[in-house]
Amino acid sequence: MTKASIVILTRNSEDWLIDVLESVGAQTCPRDWLETIIVDQGSTDATTALARFYMARHRMRGGLHAADPAMGLAGCNKRWLANSRWGWDSIHKIAGTFGT
Repeated sequence: MTKASIVILTRNSEDWLIDVLESVGAQTCPRDWLETIIVDQGSTDATTALARFYMARHRMRGGLHAADPAMGLAGCNKRWLANSRWGWDSIHKIAGTFGT
C-alpha cells in the first residue's frame, strides 16, 4: 500500500539522477510504501533513458512523466509528497501523526 509519493523534477539531470534514485531506494521503509514519480521537463540528454532503466532494473513503483510538472503531482495517489532530501524517519513521523 502506497503511503508516500516522491516527486522528482528533472531537466538534463543525467549527472545526478542516479544518485537521487539510489537515495530513494536506500530508504528503510517497505518498498510498497513508496512510489517514485519522475517529471521530466524536456531533457535533451540521457535523463529519461537512465530513469526508465534504473526504475525497471530496481523494480521501483511509480513512473516517468514528460513535460508538464503538474502531471507528476496529479499522478500521486496519496496525500504525502516527499522531497527526496527527507529521510524516511521524517516521512514516517509525518504519516504516523495522521494514522496513515
